[in-house]
Amino acid sequence: MYDIITTNPGKRLPFYLSIFDIKVRKLEHRLQKLKDEGRIEYRGKGKAGGYWISSTTD
Repeated sequence: MYDIITTNPGKRLPFYLSIFDIKVRKLEHRLQKLKDEGRIEYRGKGKAGGYWISSTTD
């Protein structure tokens, strides 16, 4: 999933749901884990934002 975010920065949840054949809850869990690890971040507010590689990632 991290690689997909790397090549598609700024995309939102519906984009990732169209790629992966998993339920919303499972995808949210995986995204949250990446956020907790500091690998990705959500930029923007609400539905206007998207997922990006964390600026603190080497």
